[in-house]
Amino acid sequence: MEDFLKNTPANKKFNVFEGEDFVTRDNTLQTMLDNAKGLEAQKNITLEIGFIAREETGYKEYGPKVQLLEPLFFNVPVWNDKNLFLPFLDVSIDKTNIKENIGLIHAGTPGYGDYETGYKVFNGISYKIFAFEKSAYQGLSVDELAKDFIYKATYGSNWDKVKSNHQYDTNKYKFPWRNINNLFDYDYKIQDLSYNENKELKSKDLMSLYQKVEFGKMKGYSFQANIFEFKDQKRIPNVGQFKIYILNHPTNPDLILMICNEIQSNKATIQDLDTFIQTFLKSIKQ
Repeated sequence: MEDFLKNTPANKKFNVFEGEDFVTRDNTLQTMLDNAKGLEAQKNITLEIGFIAREETGYKEYGPKVQLLEPLFFNVPVWNDKNLFLPFLDVSIDKTNIKENIGLIHAGTPGYGDYETGYKVFNGISYKIFAFEKSAYQGLSVDELAKDFIYKATYGSNWDKVKSNHQYDTNKYKFPWRNINNLFDYDYKIQDLSYNENKELKSKDLMSLYQKVEFGKMKGYSFQANIFEFKDQKRIPNVGQFKIYILNHPTNPDLILMICNEIQSNKATIQDLDTFIQTFLKSIKQ
């Protein structure tokens, strides 16, 4: 290190960042900034700029850090409530009325065609918000996504034994519903889609269970239902509520938005769920 300092001209230039700039623990600076958006504790970050050297002592082995210049520190705003851009939804929102953290969440398995990145909000109830790309799923539309969910949920609520009028190619799309909202969970299922709990369901068109909804440029469907728990070989009805919205994207025609809560025991009413979901949807800038 002493030889380097003595023999290196002060005007010599070095390439400090090459290839993957600002990589820390396999995360790029952009990844860290994306992760920070929506997290209340990370509205601002402290940026340290310094000149530090470490002597290479062996293969991937280095000596202690030597600080060559006094570091400079900057407090840098990452996002603000009035105009928070959520890159994995491709929307900007006004977060003023959403006090909870909006954090990144991953669903599915990388490399298996079902991997998606979205957001999670927890206010005593876990909500998930995802945007699905039409270009990534051949033939996908708002109607198709709504159909995929309601039919697969019917399979899940009846242990894969459905009536002929409710049969569906469950391999048509590989959405990671299990990771998104606990669909296909053994313990908790959608009560209104169970033949045992809802006798009238057997003869119904499943798509008729949706309500058509509209929020400005966003149009699509909503569905609400009770949740039952299967415990000790017994069905325990009405242990929670579930709500889902499936809508076209207000500005990006290739995206479809989905927001719902997890299928699990909860104390919320449908009105509670709807109040939060609609608050989020109305916060989206169109």
